Amino acid sequence: MCFHRDARPPLPPVAGAAAEQGDLLLTAADGNRLAAYFARAADPTGAGIVIMPDVRGLHAFYKELAQRFAEAGVDAVAIDYFGRTAGTGPRGHDFDYPNHVRQTTVEGVTAAGLPHDLHVYEGAPHSFFDRTFQQHADASADAWRRMLDFIARHTPARV
Repeated sequence: MCFHRDARPPLPPVAGAAAEQGDLLLTAADGNRLAAYFARAADPTGAGIVIMPDVRGLHAFYKELAQRFAEAGVDAVAIDYFGRTAGTGPRGHDFDYPNHVRQTTVEGVTAAGLPHDLHVYEGAPHSFFDRTFQQHADASADAWRRMLDFIARHTPARV
């Protein structure tokens, strides 16, 4: 998902807390290293989510989004999938993302074939999922609810 440079994820009703969170490096099976950020739920539901940032990599927006999921009981990790071509460092405003987009391959980012849901918010701008964008607050809140409902429907019951 994309967002305005100063955007912040919506603040959903907080049911819990993030037990721990932080930056880490992941190592792929082929030895490639990818920057990542994790947030673990203090009261996990058993669900987890991988957040795929836009071309800016692990921007604070995605780290905070991972924290919001953890607060909702969903363990989260955001990964910077451009690590194969751009390394593990932060992305500046002058990051040459088109060059890295052209290098993205199916082999480098594999489709999982998992259940999914697609919803279009007519009239909402490209990056409406942002608590600072008040004129689309209802769409943003609905998107958050839909995500949590989807996760709940596809998370096996804990025993």
